[in-house]
Amino acid sequence: MFFTAQILQMIFLKKLDRVFTFPTIGFFSDLLLFGTSIMTIDWIMKNIRRGLNYSDLDEEEIFYRKIANYQVIIDYKFEYLLAIMISCLILKVLDLIQFSADIGPLVKIVGKMLGDFLNFFILYAILIIMFAVVGNLNFIFYLDEFTGLFESCETVLDASVGNYNFEMYDAITSNNMISIFGDFYTIAIVVTFNILILNLIIAILSNTYNQFDTKSTGLYLSKILNARDEMTFDENYGAIILTMTPLNVAVLPMVPFALFQKPSPRINQVLMILQYAVLIIIIYILFLGGSLIMLPFAYLKSVSMKAQLIFKGQSLKESIKNKAYFLGFMVFGPVLLLMTLFADLIYFWKNNFRSNLKKIIIERQRSTLTNNTIRDLKMLCSKYSKEKIKSVYSIDFVKTFRRNFKVRENLQYLLFGQMIPDGGFGNGAALATSNPNKLVSLQTMNIRQFRRNQQERDNTAY
Repeated sequence: MFFTAQILQMIFLKKLDRVFTFPTIGFFSDLLLFGTSIMTIDWIMKNIRRGLNYSDLDEEEIFYRKIANYQVIIDYKFEYLLAIMISCLILKVLDLIQFSADIGPLVKIVGKMLGDFLNFFILYAILIIMFAVVGNLNFIFYLDEFTGLFESCETVLDASVGNYNFEMYDAITSNNMISIFGDFYTIAIVVTFNILILNLIIAILSNTYNQFDTKSTGLYLSKILNARDEMTFDENYGAIILTMTPLNVAVLPMVPFALFQKPSPRINQVLMILQYAVLIIIIYILFLGGSLIMLPFAYLKSVSMKAQLIFKGQSLKESIKNKAYFLGFMVFGPVLLLMTLFADLIYFWKNNFRSNLKKIIIERQRSTLTNNTIRDLKMLCSKYSKEKIKSVYSIDFVKTFRRNFKVRENLQYLLFGQMIPDGGFGNGAALATSNPNKLVSLQTMNIRQFRRNQQERDNTAY
């Protein structure tokens, strides 16, 4: 049914002018799972249930016929199909955990590495064939390991993974040069594959990981954005697009009608409730069972808390009231807890079918970083560029910036995000209209003279 859900999404997302992501790991794993499931069902119907379609058979006869059918087809490699199906289900899990902010980027990075690994595999295969041809030409008349190209490839492959044997060439007694060449031939294989090629693949994969590790957030968000069209609810086709296997069996009779005519929101809601009814009932039963299990613990916890309040009364009247609450809860506590449990069950059941839930509204706070502020900063930078100022004395620059843009007055917003008046508490355009010669005086080589002139003007003012 996984593949059925993929087909339904493909058809109706196209009908809604949305994007269906293709190809994906999930699509091909669902397709492979669908094929192996069909083969398994066909195998069971043709072999296991052969000769059982008779109404006059009793249970014992059916059992012995099944045993006989198993004995006939006992050599069938049914475990291969099961292995493929389990592998597809594991791929489905990998596809789902891509929505995790922590593990999802790692899965995406491994997917990026597969392309590099494919290129490496092609190079690896070429080198295997090259060494196999060399070995086959030289040792074909001396060693059984090189009698054919396939046997030579197997021998080179074993040596490339570390399973090499120098004593193999000692069997060549008629030609000493070939025996010595065999030793150098094996050394060349070991050096090429175990040192050069192994370090090459490590370097390639490390480079790919370092390249995408800094973009892990982007990889995670790319998965979310790609699945946006598939996960967005539609009031007419939401029950068909957002189906969950195997509950999507409930919507299959409605698919031919939905292909030619748009379902009403009411029909869509009924289909959604119908296919999720089983899930709702299971969760409801779990909620009821968990609540009943926790009920005695809740009663004991409440009794202990009310008992502690008896000794915390500040006055005689308060102590008497706490004792009355304690005794009353000791007697009527189980009844009250059952009543609250009944109310919770009703509330839980009603909320499963509510569609007018209030959205969580987060008020958007207006930032004090306005277009005027950005324009002032651009003008300041352009003046530095015009006056060819490449370095400034940072302390005076920071003080000037802080004074003209009222950074201290706006510090509350910078730290806590609280609202401040539009435009800040000061005039941010003061620096933009200042004398450009003042910017020139901020250069490092003129800073002493600038500070001396500034002190003289301050003294004259007093």
